[in-house]
Amino acid sequence: MGGVPTEHSGQTPRQRLKQERKLAALHEVFSFFDTDNDGVLDAAGLEEMLRKRLGPDIPAASLKDLLQQLNPSGASALHFEEFAHGLNQCAGASSADPASARSSPQPGAHRALKARCAELEEELEFSKATILHLLEELRVINASPTDSDSELEGTGGSFTTSKVLTGTAKLVQPGATTTRAAEGLPANTGISEAQQLRVKDRLICELRAQNKQLLDELAGAQKENDKLRAAGRRDMRLQEQHSQLLDKVRGLRHQNEALGAEKAELQRQLDGLKKQVRQHRNQQTMAKEKVNICAQRLQEKGEMLERVHATLKALHTQFAATMQGVSAATVHAHSTAGAAAYKLASVAAAEATLQGLQPEVNTLESQCNMLMQKLALETKARKANCRT
Repeated sequence: MGGVPTEHSGQTPRQRLKQERKLAALHEVFSFFDTDNDGVLDAAGLEEMLRKRLGPDIPAASLKDLLQQLNPSGASALHFEEFAHGLNQCAGASSADPASARSSPQPGAHRALKARCAELEEELEFSKATILHLLEELRVINASPTDSDSELEGTGGSFTTSKVLTGTAKLVQPGATTTRAAEGLPANTGISEAQQLRVKDRLICELRAQNKQLLDELAGAQKENDKLRAAGRRDMRLQEQHSQLLDKVRGLRHQNEALGAEKAELQRQLDGLKKQVRQHRNQQTMAKEKVNICAQRLQEKGEMLERVHATLKALHTQFAATMQGVSAATVHAHSTAGAAAYKLASVAAAEATLQGLQPEVNTLESQCNMLMQKLALETKARKANCRT
C-alpha cells in the first residue's frame, strides 16, 4: 500500500527516523484498536470498536466519515497497511485544507486520534528520557576503574574510561602537541597512537556490548510492556464482564424483592381467606344451633298439637257420648221431665264448652301451620347458604 512507505532511499537520517517514528505510532494506533491481537481488524465490528475506544460522545456523522476514510473499499477485513493508508489519507485531507479545518468543528474521531497521538508523543519523550538516563548510567559505569585500565598503569598512572576518552579526544585534535608544549610539557609524554587505537577499539567493543545489552533489555521491557497492555485489556474485559454480572445480580435482587412483595401480598390474601372461612364456619355452627333450636321448638309445638288433638278427640268422644246421652234422654224424656231438663242442661253446657274450645283449636292449628312454613323457609335458606 502507498500509505506505509518502507523504502529509505534518498532520505536523510532525520527523515528516516521521522518515518520510523511515524510508522511506530501507526502500529501503536493499530494495536490500540486490535483488541484480539491477531493483526486484522474486523470491518463489521470496527464501528463498535471505534465507538468504544473513542468514547460515546463522538458524532455519528463523524464516525461514518472516519469509517469511510479508513475502509474506502468496504473490505470485510482491514490489515495494518490499509489502516495506515486510511489514516494517512485522513491526515493528508486535514492538512491539505487547513483553513477549512480551522473553520469547521473538529470531529470527535479526529480529536480522539489527536489525543492518542499526543499520548504517544508523551510516551516517546518518556522513552527518550529513559534512554538518556541509561546512557548516563552507562557513562558512570564506564567512568569506574576496570581491569583493562590496569594495563595503562605503565604510562604514568591509572586511567579511567572517561579520562581515556577525554585524553584521546584531546590527542586527536589538531594542535594537541603545540598545546602541551605551550603548557611546558614534553610532546612525547602522551599516549602513543597504537595505544590510543587499542583503547578506542576496546571502548568501542565495550560500548557495543553494553548497547546490545541495553537493546536486549529494552526489547524485554517492550515485551513486558506488551504483556502488561494485553493484561490490561484482559482486565478491562473482565471488568466489563464483572459489571455485567453485577447488573444481572442487581436485576435478580430486584426480581427477588418483587417476588417477596408478591409472596407477602398472597400470604395476606390467604390469611384473609382463612379468616373468612373461619367466620363462615362459625356462622354455619350458629345456624345449625338455630336449626336445632327451631327443630326442638317445632317438636314441642308438635307435642302440644298432639295434646290438643287428644283433647279435641276426648271432647268429640265426650260430645258423642253426650249426644248419645241426649238421645237416650229424649227417649226417656217423656218419662221424667226433671231428668230430661237436667240432660238438656248438660247438653247445652257441653255444646257451650265445645264452642268455647273451637277458637283455641283453630288458633293452635294456624300457629302450627305458620311454624311449619317458617321451618321450611329456614331450612331452604340454610341449604342455600351451605351451598355458597
